[in-house]
Amino acid sequence: MPNLTDQSPQVWHWEIDQGKILNQKPVMEWPLLYVLHNVRPSNHADFEQNWRQWMEKHFQANDPPPLLVRFAMLDKPSSGCIGRSDTARVFMSELRELSSKTLAAASLSTGYIKNVKSGEKGVKVHIWVYAPPENDEVMRATWGGVLANFGTWITEEPCKIAR
Repeated sequence: MPNLTDQSPQVWHWEIDQGKILNQKPVMEWPLLYVLHNVRPSNHADFEQNWRQWMEKHFQANDPPPLLVRFAMLDKPSSGCIGRSDTARVFMSELRELSSKTLAAASLSTGYIKNVKSGEKGVKVHIWVYAPPENDEVMRATWGGVLANFGTWITEEPCKIAR
């Protein structure tokens, strides 16, 4: 999908201390959906309102476009984009498939791996949720899809951060 900025209206971003305790339990041990509903996003305060009005309708199996999620563990601030600011495209996973997994298991299952000790200070878990517009085509990361779109994708502009 396109590498959008954190300020895009359909992107929600959480920046959570990896060692945070949430309701007497480490945040990494809670289901992903529980974390999203109980920790306020860092960019838009309207996640709950949008979840109730629009997102629940698009959380059903085979109901396009799917809600997407991406994870990173960083010891520095994010780039201001879903991915690195010098990239035009990023990989994301379907939120529906990961929603009941713990935050630790969900982030690991997406291919993101960083050896972090539980409660390590200074490490932030970054979570991005993207709700594509109804007319947006979310492309599965298959070789066929990559090869069919390669010519267009290599000419796309990287993420543009408004300054």
